[in-house]
This record gives sequence, structure tokens and C-alpha cells, in this order.
Amino acid sequence: AGFHTSFAKIDPSSLKWQDSLNPIKQEMENNLANLIGPSYKAREVAFNFPDFIEMILNAGDSRPSRGATIGQSLPNWGKVAEENRRRTVVMTNFYTDPESKRVARETAGLLLDKTTMINFSDEKEPGIVGVILHEAAHNFGPHSDYKVDGKSPSDLFGGRTSATLEELKAQTAALWYVDYIRQKGLISDKLAKEIYTHEIAWCFGHISKGMFTASGVPNNYSQLAAIQIGSLVNDGAIEFVTTEGTGKDVGRFKINFDKLPRASELLM
Repeated sequence: AGFHTSFAKIDPSSLKWQDSLNPIKQEMENNLANLIGPSYKAREVAFNFPDFIEMILNAGDSRPSRGATIGQSLPNWGKVAEENRRRTVVMTNFYTDPESKRVARETAGLLLDKTTMINFSDEKEPGIVGVILHEAAHNFGPHSDYKVDGKSPSDLFGGRTSATLEELKAQTAALWYVDYIRQKGLISDKLAKEIYTHEIAWCFGHISKGMFTASGVPNNYSQLAAIQIGSLVNDGAIEFVTTEGTGKDVGRFKINFDKLPRASELLM
């Protein structure tokens, strides 16, 4: 069992996303059902979009030694989850201090080329939108209580792989829905590129933590990040480029933004 206490206040500056996305959540479910095909029938979705909160205190299991959870949907299974009555939150004030911003930019600059870094934002909005789409996607499509021939994902894949696949679904959907909300006029072309850049940098951050814990348990986010980067590279949305430096080639990853929507859809 996990035990934690979190104390926060609502962040009013981010509430506009609830107003923007709530009217189209059924359409988002329908779009995913159409992509899946006849093996899945769209459900009536009744969940609420995240509450945006500024953390005051984290305690217990919500205060790890490194890093912090920036979005959470609970419960993950059972009657409440089945009935789309999860509670979702997005923590908007983590990693917004000057030191965190500096480290994030310097780290991203070691991995991403200059043409990509133009779209790396120090503002919190690209990250917030990415987390919103990720957490919302847990409520779309097949989920942890979905059954195929009477078998749950845990029965079919094993619990650890099932958990990784659920997170892969949510994070890939976060990429896939970016172009959809751009076409709906909810975000600009510029913000779309900033979200993509943030999410790709997020992937590299988790890959750097390793694929497994010290005890051999798969790191869900690291696993899905590796799958995403590998798939996006295969489909040409990300490429490794070298530039001639001082006597040696310096390599960086370049995001081909025009190829990302299609590559995201192929993975989804």
C-alpha cells in the first residue's frame, strides 16, 4: 500500500484549459475509438478534466528523494475508475523555479539541436498541456478494467507490462492529441511545437534514469520513453544529426515537426 499527504491550492491561471477541453472530451474518445477500429466501441465519457493545483506540502510516498509527480489520476482500477469518476490533478508549480528552468534548458541543449531548441520554452504552459492530455488519455479508450474475451490487461500481459502499456497509451495520446487541438484552434502552431519539444525532452530525461529499478522492476516511464523515441526515429520524426565542431562531430537530435503528427498516429 502507498500512503501520502498532499496539500495544495487551486491555480486559477490554468482553469481555462478545463473550459477549453471539457466540451470536446467525448469527441476525443470518439476519435480514439475510430483509430482503434471495430475491436473497441466508444464509451460515454464522464470524467472531469484535471484540477490545477499549486503544491504547498507533499509528505509520505508523494515526497520521493528525487523528482516529483506532476500529474496524477486516481483510482487506477475498480468501480470508481470503471465509471469514469477518477479524480485528476496537475501540479503547476513544480520545476518553475529559476534553477530548475536553467538546468532543464542546459540539459535539453545537450540533446537537441539548435533548430529544435528554438522551440524549447521556459514557460510552464507547454508542460501543463502535455500533462493534461496524458492524464485525460487515461480516461479514453481501453483501460485497466477493459476485458478481451473475459481477460484483463494484467491477465493478458502481466501486471508490470500492463502498467507500462497503459502509461505508453496515455503518453502517446498526449502527443497524438496535440495536432487535434491545434486544428481545433485551441493552441497555436508555436505552442504545438513547444509541447512536442517539451515531451521529447521529457522522454530523454526518463531514459537517462534507466529502464529498471535496482530490484529489476521496469520503470514504466523510462520504458515508454524508449519505445516512443525508437518509434519516432524509425518514422523520421526525430533524427540524429552531426555538425562539424572543433575537430570532431557533435551530435544532437533534431525534431522534424512536420512528421510528428503522422508518426504519433502510427504509434498510437
